[in-house]
Amino acid sequence: MRFSHLIVQFGNAETAYLASEAELVPVIGKNTAHDFVAFRHRFDATKKIEEIEKKGIGILTREESGYPEPLLQISDPPICIYIKGNRELFDTHNYHCFGLVGSRKPTNYGLWVARKFAAELAAVGMVIVSGMAYGIDAVSHIACLDTHGKTIAVLGCGVDLPYPVQHTFLYNRILENGGAIISEFPPGNFVQKGLFISRNRLISGISQGIMVVEGSSQSGSLSTARYAAEQGKTVFAPPVPLNSQVSEAPLILLKEGAILVTKVEDILDGLGLTINSISSSKKFDNLSLEEQKIVALLQQESFSADSLCLQAKIDIDVVLKLLLLLEMRGIVVKNANGSYTVG
Repeated sequence: MRFSHLIVQFGNAETAYLASEAELVPVIGKNTAHDFVAFRHRFDATKKIEEIEKKGIGILTREESGYPEPLLQISDPPICIYIKGNRELFDTHNYHCFGLVGSRKPTNYGLWVARKFAAELAAVGMVIVSGMAYGIDAVSHIACLDTHGKTIAVLGCGVDLPYPVQHTFLYNRILENGGAIISEFPPGNFVQKGLFISRNRLISGISQGIMVVEGSSQSGSLSTARYAAEQGKTVFAPPVPLNSQVSEAPLILLKEGAILVTKVEDILDGLGLTINSISSSKKFDNLSLEEQKIVALLQQESFSADSLCLQAKIDIDVVLKLLLLLEMRGIVVKNANGSYTVG
């Protein structure tokens, strides 16, 4: 908020940064102006940028074309975004982002729901957004990656600090598979109380919609849904058991008008999307070796699942799973006689 006031007063960030203490006082107050000028005397911006770049971290300011366009539409967009990984995921012309959030202590049912929808949405080309926390967040990222999809993790600390540390492997896997790690907090900034709530508005901010899988009435996932509603995003929730404490958040949202989700088409319909509109331009991207083998066979002629199992020398359970994923992405079509062809 102070930054926005400074830009209005001085016209741009550089002029505001170089303003005298006397010029700053009317805008940000005496104490803050004094502290800022003292900070400025001891801060070397060039050195800091070099330090950040050595860590492989990019910086996107509001004025840059690569800054996530959806974040510019929220009431309090971050001054800048720190990012590791794939910046192209912010291109709203080519990618559709969807947020999956929920309890850090989910039930087996909640884990199943998160895996199901993260995998199916990723399979049709949606980018899965979450916070890399324990529970629903982590499972959503993992299910997306297992489906060869792209995912964005929004952290409540610096992007150079995998948090929680037990998810360092997941952090690296996201980056190695074309995903992104982002934060509005500077590199080296450790987790602090209150930062996760602030982080949640970014999860909803870059997503077209949010699904709260599980959570108590005090869950942080509810704050993500509230931010989403305030930002004009669509909120979704699955049917949940009535005898579970972590069913409270989805039930509250459903009573308030969230869209009930039982299948992935419910989400796409709620967002005004179709499978073809999402995946047609990228339908053959990121296929695994086994998927490539199946597609290559089906490009020659139609095969049943059993025949594909023999021709590709892949276990039938794996073939059936891959065919389902390929069908969801619009790559293969199941014919009336039960055989498959390339769509």
